[in-house]
Amino acid sequence: MSEATLREDTLRPSGAKLLRPSRISERQRALLSLLRNKGAVAAIVVLAFIVGAAVFANWVAPYNPVEVAVTESLVAPSARHWLGTDLYGRDTFSRVIYGARLSLLVALAVTAISWPIGLVAGMLAGFFGGRLDSIVMRLMDILLSFPTILLAMAIVGALGPGLLNSVLAIAVTWIPFYARLARGCTLSVRNAVYIEAARSIGCPSRRIVVRHVLPNIMAPLIVYATLRFGTAILSFAALGYLGLGAQPPTPEWGTMLRDAREFIRLAWWLTVFPGLAIVITVLSINLLGDGLRSALDPRLRLER
Repeated sequence: MSEATLREDTLRPSGAKLLRPSRISERQRALLSLLRNKGAVAAIVVLAFIVGAAVFANWVAPYNPVEVAVTESLVAPSARHWLGTDLYGRDTFSRVIYGARLSLLVALAVTAISWPIGLVAGMLAGFFGGRLDSIVMRLMDILLSFPTILLAMAIVGALGPGLLNSVLAIAVTWIPFYARLARGCTLSVRNAVYIEAARSIGCPSRRIVVRHVLPNIMAPLIVYATLRFGTAILSFAALGYLGLGAQPPTPEWGTMLRDAREFIRLAWWLTVFPGLAIVITVLSINLLGDGLRSALDPRLRLER
């Protein structure tokens, strides 16, 4: 037995065990930080219920959302119809549940289209710079010069009202936001030590971008995409309210609000419950995004 081991055994109290520092990965540390955020945990629980109801809408909704029952027109909330019925006797609760499915799918589709395009465009522009950077950023500036909702309305007006055209319109208007963020994050890491080291050993540019740049800019882009997910629901509801989104009788929150505006005093439940669905869903997504930002940013994690 070495002298250092004998000295350690002598100084250690009897029965005491040597404590070794625990090895916690960065992902585990971020997850623990997220779970300590009460707002984020509450948002996860609420979103789990909303997503579950949307996925299993065929079993959760008690009625067909498009089935007309004129004899039950404008029935107030009751044991038979929990959230009342609309002008055509359609069950509001069932339409809100199916509207959640449609809104979540649209937000997912918008993010799936705009996020990768903006990420690739901004990352390549920031890494290579020069003429590519100028062309990409000037194109993004042109798109950003128009108010988002007005540009989406113009695109839908040109393509025609409908679900698919609404998705494409919202996705096009969001590409510049992701591109500018990706470019800024890329510029912050382009001249980092590990990038210079990769260049010095002869790594090709595409390998540097994929293996070194992309992983180090993903965290802020994931957080931003989460926050924009809620905005996608709002944008789709706005287009539906204006008659440019999903067309009747498709159950959609914005369309439901548009159809109910003539009955605000006569049937309050037609505006209250779809509006609450939008508020609760978007608020939960924003709280989750804020929690992810705190969990993925080491500086904010230390402040908590």
